[in-house]
Amino acid sequence: MSPVIYAQEIKINTANESLDKVLQSLGIEVSFDSKAVSKYIITEKKVFKSVDDAMTYLLKDKPLAYKKTGNVYVIYPKKEIEEVPRLKKQYTISGIVKDCTNDEKLPYTYITTDQGTIITDENGYFFLKGDKSSTRIQTSYLGYNSIDTILSHGHHTLNISPGLIMMPEVIVSPSSSAMMMQSGKTSGEIRLNHTVARQMPGSGDNSVFNLLRMMPGVRASGEPSEDLIVWGGNNGESKITFDGFTLFGLKSFSEHISFINPYMVKDIRLLKGGYDASFGNRAGAIAEITGIDGNRDKPVLKATVSNLTANVFGSIPVSKSSVLMASYRQTFYNLYDVEELNPYGKNSTNESSGKGKGNGNNKPQQNISEIYLSPDYKFNDINLKYIGNTTGNDNYHISLYTSNDDFDYSVSKEDKYDLSASQNNHQYAGSAMYNKVWGNSSSSRLKVKYSQLNTQNDRIRRLQGNQSEPEISISTKNKIEEAGIDLNHTFNWGKHQQIEAGGEILFYKDKVNEVKNNFTVPSIYLLDKFSWGKFSLDGSIRTDFASNKVYVQPRFSGRYTLSEAVTATASWGLYRQYISRTPIQTDEYTDFVWKIQQDSIMSAMHTLAGLAFSKNGFLISLEGYHKKNKNIIRLSKDLYKTDVDITGVDMFLKKEFNNISVFGSYSLCNISERKDETGHEVKLGSIFSVRRFTLSANYVFGTGFSPAFKGGQGTGQGNSTVQESDKDYHRLDVGATYNHSFKSCRLQAGVSVLNVLNNENTKYSYIFSDKKDVTNVYTKATPFTPMIFLEILF
Repeated sequence: MSPVIYAQEIKINTANESLDKVLQSLGIEVSFDSKAVSKYIITEKKVFKSVDDAMTYLLKDKPLAYKKTGNVYVIYPKKEIEEVPRLKKQYTISGIVKDCTNDEKLPYTYITTDQGTIITDENGYFFLKGDKSSTRIQTSYLGYNSIDTILSHGHHTLNISPGLIMMPEVIVSPSSSAMMMQSGKTSGEIRLNHTVARQMPGSGDNSVFNLLRMMPGVRASGEPSEDLIVWGGNNGESKITFDGFTLFGLKSFSEHISFINPYMVKDIRLLKGGYDASFGNRAGAIAEITGIDGNRDKPVLKATVSNLTANVFGSIPVSKSSVLMASYRQTFYNLYDVEELNPYGKNSTNESSGKGKGNGNNKPQQNISEIYLSPDYKFNDINLKYIGNTTGNDNYHISLYTSNDDFDYSVSKEDKYDLSASQNNHQYAGSAMYNKVWGNSSSSRLKVKYSQLNTQNDRIRRLQGNQSEPEISISTKNKIEEAGIDLNHTFNWGKHQQIEAGGEILFYKDKVNEVKNNFTVPSIYLLDKFSWGKFSLDGSIRTDFASNKVYVQPRFSGRYTLSEAVTATASWGLYRQYISRTPIQTDEYTDFVWKIQQDSIMSAMHTLAGLAFSKNGFLISLEGYHKKNKNIIRLSKDLYKTDVDITGVDMFLKKEFNNISVFGSYSLCNISERKDETGHEVKLGSIFSVRRFTLSANYVFGTGFSPAFKGGQGTGQGNSTVQESDKDYHRLDVGATYNHSFKSCRLQAGVSVLNVLNNENTKYSYIFSDKKDVTNVYTKATPFTPMIFLEILF
């Protein structure tokens, strides 16, 4: 079969070929339902004067017709225009979007139809309802190539290909349609491609946060390692979830080891603000991380060793429809001494003293000391996950997690005291989920989750030169528990409306030393998503029943597609938070603990609007926001409660070519409390692929943030103890990875250098004080640090 297209003629010469193959050979852009077209067999030898003549001839005597939309010929069932029933029949089109290479379900995929744009759920499912038996759809998923096809009524599996495919001896680089980052499609949302994150500078153990820290609005200055700080937020204001359960965060003094194993991560979705009512109990951002589905065809083994940890992952199919996965990480010893490899000289421990500038309340000045330290630490974590689906489209999973992070350190103040301290953190979490897909284009999901964090701080202070003073031993124990049950049901109401209704009950317990508390928050929520072509509007409401009070939280978001490349978004909402990391203070020490805020419930109002342009691999998005926070607990000389207004702007730019991606962002954040504080961050990054090598670089510049910044473990406005260490933050990282495939395995090796220029940045830790002296105890932010890793995958 060899159709030949001349200037004005088309010649077809074919024998016993299916109609779909004949259409594809015409050399034109054509869209059709292969199931409906491929059953017709063509034998023909004929010359046609035009494409229209050929299309008309090929479709004659068949229940098919065509129309031309732009440069695309769209073939559809003829009965759609011939049949005009008095009551239009409603058709249901459903499906699931998967990775064609490993069958991973792809959550939150954008599906564009003539009715508007919808998003698949967390399991990759979507439902369409309308009066047409078929419809044209286009997919858009971060890091994957789009497909454009026509779906007939019924259930479909859409297999889409990743932009980066590794095969034996061949690496296919990302096309311009494959995105490593996605912003501007939904108000306040950023999507991140974790596959690309593995190529960025830094340890693979921290690939999730290596990418998150480069996003606009996410604080990188000060290197907060135990909290996600977004839009000037506070301790514990943001929430990190993995497979539905909450991760409270570990101390992780080694900023290069995150408490999320990269082998278990599939999708990263950052909701900076303005999110819908299905998310509760947070006044700040939410980082929703979805775990992998696993390979159900064969066993998989992966192992990585770096100068920090050893990491091993394994999975095995239990049946044709289920798989069991496990991963384990452990710090063992440093393969080399970072200080010995530092070309700038060793970074010795520093101590500096000076007079404070007062606390703004005309109180006596205090002597200030600043101590920098590098603690010893050990870390390990375990993930177990069992996931599968039934003979229908139902799916389920059980995901379990435990981690330990322990460190100790000692500091001294000449002729005054020695302080020895340690902290032990233990986290346990798990979730179970069952998703039922009904035959009427609806689904129901039941999720049970549990999280617990245990922390113990031990400090021993020995006074020097005064033997009459006894040794002081201080211990702080903190435990926070969250358990919850969430049930929701999603269904289509007509062809323009999708409704989600649900209920959730959360149980909280805390313990600070020997003082215990518990709190229960039942909630109901309703989401109504309208979509009319270029315009969509999501309205939702969440109602919490807590402390014999009813907290109603309406939320709205909208999106309008001004053109194929330009999208405008906006959202507004009210939010409540019932637990938080709160400062506690005595004469001897200051600490931060997780506590239920039953008598001081935090609240926030988010208002944001943005504009995004995306075309041919180029993306630019601009988003402005305003947050009004109430009942924020601060620490200056004493604890106090305050309201905080935060206003800011995030700008993000990205351009992706065939073998290089470059991106940059600018963030402005103004925190208005007792005194304004305005911070700025500029971030630049690039990833370049050539043959088996990938080269990358990141740069972060931050100014206007003190080490004890409010959006972290800050001590509040007017604290005299933070003035001496205010300075700009600079950090340049570079990295390179090498991939090579053998017959039975694949090898990947990488090297990175963090803080290439060895800028002396500061990372705030905590305050140690007595009645007259205040000591700021810091850890050194990342110095010049070479990192290496070797990975093997079977």
